[in-house]
Amino acid sequence: MNLLSPQGKDDGDQKRMLIAVVVCAGILLSWNSLFPQAPVQPKPGAGPASAASVDSTASKARTVGEGPAAPASAAAVFERTALAQFDLPGRHSVQVANDGQLYSWNLEEAQYRNDLEGGKTSPYPIVHDLTAGEAGKGLFIAPRLEVGFGGQTADGEYTIVSKTPTGATVARTDPKTGVKLTRTYALAKDDYTVDVTVTLSNPGNSAVAYDLSALMAGAQNNEEAGGNMFSPPVYAFEGLCKRGDDFERLPVSALQSDLQDPDEKTAWFDGIAWAGVGNRYFMTGIVPQKGEALS
Repeated sequence: MNLLSPQGKDDGDQKRMLIAVVVCAGILLSWNSLFPQAPVQPKPGAGPASAASVDSTASKARTVGEGPAAPASAAAVFERTALAQFDLPGRHSVQVANDGQLYSWNLEEAQYRNDLEGGKTSPYPIVHDLTAGEAGKGLFIAPRLEVGFGGQTADGEYTIVSKTPTGATVARTDPKTGVKLTRTYALAKDDYTVDVTVTLSNPGNSAVAYDLSALMAGAQNNEEAGGNMFSPPVYAFEGLCKRGDDFERLPVSALQSDLQDPDEKTAWFDGIAWAGVGNRYFMTGIVPQKGEALS
């Protein structure tokens, strides 16, 4: 039995759905020790448009899932839609959106697929955007990796640079700084992970300061989050964080309390290895890897 099969979407289900509980919004993590924050340096003596002068800074994150509320940013003038899709047949499939972020993540294995009429099945959509009026057991919202310049998220529309059956590279150039942002996605062969590499390339003469942040989120349906003496709360969501030898777990109620009391936010800054969102059986997470300068 698929324990995460969506419920029927009748009007009652829609009214009971807690539209959006951002599970990890209250967990403030210091990614500065994990992501490089040095300016993107130009090549000494390089001309502003010389292809040979491009110097890059790359940062990698490993997105773990069996799996958006975006931060404040400049207004986007395009509709968010799927741009590229790739998969490992029989395991999982992933879509990347035209904003360069993950768009959806479907489980293809027989044990997770949804049963349909006539003996047919469909992939289980474990990660996707939350839509108004949506009902279900709860869902994981696609993780986001945000690049910012001058305090604003560098949002914009990406185009496909290259694509393979198990990955894709998308890119755009920030019009204010001239920095090229390239995101490469690749499915791991042996597990449910997507390797994501964010590369910043500065062809100009001046260094450009940037920020790189990560956001994990989920939506909990409170009607489905309770347990009883015979059954644990399968669909209760938690914010998760592995730091040093400690493993932190915060339920939605604690995160909501954080949001309502900004002076008492939960924050960890020491030895953070990864952070994510989970319920009893599934989780999504981001495992940052140290970036490197490329020349």
